[in-house]
Amino acid sequence: MRNLRKWLLIFTTICLILPLSGCWDRKEVNELALVMAEAIDLTPDNRVLVSAQVAIPSRVGGAQTGLSGGSGGKSFFMISATGRSVSEADTNVQKKLPRQLYLPHLRIILIGDQMAKTGMMDILDHFGRNPPNRLRTAILVAKDSDAQSLLNTTYPLESLSGEAIRKLERQLTGSNTTLMDFMIQSASEGSDQMASAIDIRPAQESPGTDSSDTGGTNGSTGDSSSQGEESEDTEPAFSFDHCAVFRNLKLVGYLNPDDTMLLEWMLGRLKYTVLTMQVPKTGKTISVDLTQAHRRVRTQVRGNQVSVQYQLSGAAMLLENQTGLDADDPEVLKTFQTAVNAYAVRAAQHCLNTLSKQLDADPTGVGLMIYRQHPYDWERLKDNWHHIFQTVHFTVHANVRIVEGGKSGPPIYEKTHRGIRGEGASGNSKDEEMSSIGGSR
Repeated sequence: MRNLRKWLLIFTTICLILPLSGCWDRKEVNELALVMAEAIDLTPDNRVLVSAQVAIPSRVGGAQTGLSGGSGGKSFFMISATGRSVSEADTNVQKKLPRQLYLPHLRIILIGDQMAKTGMMDILDHFGRNPPNRLRTAILVAKDSDAQSLLNTTYPLESLSGEAIRKLERQLTGSNTTLMDFMIQSASEGSDQMASAIDIRPAQESPGTDSSDTGGTNGSTGDSSSQGEESEDTEPAFSFDHCAVFRNLKLVGYLNPDDTMLLEWMLGRLKYTVLTMQVPKTGKTISVDLTQAHRRVRTQVRGNQVSVQYQLSGAAMLLENQTGLDADDPEVLKTFQTAVNAYAVRAAQHCLNTLSKQLDADPTGVGLMIYRQHPYDWERLKDNWHHIFQTVHFTVHANVRIVEGGKSGPPIYEKTHRGIRGEGASGNSKDEEMSSIGGSR
């Protein structure tokens, strides 16, 4: 009996010690190749080209690592390989490396223009099926370009261009389109897909050269080219002015900056933006900082005729006033508010017309709303939805309130304001101009 207890104690002790033996499947950092971003392109012979951006740990985080001409050189290197599929290309990339590819740090998936036009089915299957890949990885499209050359571009202030792309997209658009978002869009009934589009803006190009078709400017995306060296001004800049639109997982076109901003607003994804529009009868513009952007959507189905009503709302703060009018005057503030709402309605109608008439794609999810709100009608409409989508009647209303006119009411450069009249200033010109707009002091 004593021997049995003795052997049982020994066996129990061994069993308890075994789990404390350490990490038997550990992977040392110096044995891993940390993949921070991947570019996927289509070669002329219809093979898949995968380019991995691998971080160089000893150079990441240094003062000069983000600059192409810095003493430390690049903080990453690019390695590429081709294959019949993304998985085969990844395997061929691994054959060129002495370290094991480590994918859990992957932050950016950049799709080339031609690859996106061919289709995203195989790409989604690879990244959604392979366990090491993170579904929170941001996915973007290289506008009118291959993804490899764009990802190989260095960027000031960030040691890794992939990290710069991820941060800039979130800063300028307010959100990242992740792999999970794209998969949800693909699996949703009656909805097409969208993703941020990125291209390179030359350093010599002045901001805001892309004119708007709707008479306004989305200020949140107009200044991304201001980064760079002060003396040489030779560093290129990433631009996120456009949005890539898909139909049946194939790229069909891009939206301009104003349409992109309104699409985000109508999807309820817009966090903040700066809007610039002209005030009627003045020939001058104002700029407002739009926050708390919301939207409500109502759908109505009568036979094959579908009507959709959007109600856009938000709060705005006046950032710049070029009109010379006193923003403290309630009537002038109403005039500015009317101009903002008129621009929002005009831009939203333009965006919806572009999607339904030109691109024939439904990333707004109108079909998904009908599927949820009118399920019986959807069963009748879904087989011919994209044809019906072209005939949808859209109505847009906007109710943006300007809640703050800024620190100063009248322009601070005026000598005549708040009852103080400078020499040579006309006391009636200001009142006459305000009267012509509809405001009186």
